[in-house]
Amino acid sequence: MSRAVDPVGRTISARIGPNEDLTRGVERVCAEAGIEHAVVRMGIGSLIDGCMRVRDSDIEVPGPVVEIITMAGEVRPGPDGAPHADLSGRIGGPDGSAWDGTFVVDRNTVLVTAEIVLQERLPAGSAAGNARARASGRAQK
Repeated sequence: MSRAVDPVGRTISARIGPNEDLTRGVERVCAEAGIEHAVVRMGIGSLIDGCMRVRDSDIEVPGPVVEIITMAGEVRPGPDGAPHADLSGRIGGPDGSAWDGTFVVDRNTVLVTAEIVLQERLPAGSAAGNARARASGRAQK
């Protein structure tokens, strides 16, 4: 039996600081760590204002404080080869409202911090992926 292996690489927890866009911050963390593909496992924190894409509409959630309640997503190389993040989750507004959707790039500025955990995904067949798969007993057969 033959199967493709998508081995897990490093797991990284990182902090995105004030005044940085949430999506751009995730992309920066990946670029600095040399990660091309990743799964964003979780994220929490605060935003100055929030903006979520829900279906085909952008929903503005004004601050002064918008909480990131949940966040998950994926990072892949963009057309220019740099990390490109696609993040979704739930945010809560100061009035108690909550919105689920996709975080709109450049419209979710971190207020205090955003804490993220991401897991590197190594391409099946890559030297690093094969070495980690052998070490974990998940090598291709």
